[in-house]
Amino acid sequence: MGKERRQKQYRFVGMKLSRESGLNRIKTQRSMLDHAEDRAALLNYAQKRVDVPASVRSTFLMVFSPDGQRVASTHGDHKIYISELKTGRVVQALEGHPRTPWCLAFHPTLKNVVASGCLAGEVRVWDLQSGACEGNPYHH
Repeated sequence: MGKERRQKQYRFVGMKLSRESGLNRIKTQRSMLDHAEDRAALLNYAQKRVDVPASVRSTFLMVFSPDGQRVASTHGDHKIYISELKTGRVVQALEGHPRTPWCLAFHPTLKNVVASGCLAGEVRVWDLQSGACEGNPYHH
């Protein structure tokens, strides 16, 4: 392990200890965020195109599945598209929100469950195996 890498690890451990002990809390949080951003900037990312229907004009939100195999995206047509990252193809379109979905999340452990919320205040939980909305949509 190189000297510079060891020094960075020691600094990070020092930042965590400072955070845990409550010393220089704001400075420590900023330092940890800077460290995380620096690490993320060095990752090797590959560009991948995901094809959505030609009728889609805007994409509001994209979230990746915990296993990194799929991406879910919300659009101005009030639909949610589930795409495979490997192929870049849409494998499922979820329809039912009366307005544009602005919140979207994959379940952290159940790979076929997605939750969404739209501008009408409706929350839905989707079963990706059947494409159905589980239970009645929740309105608030």
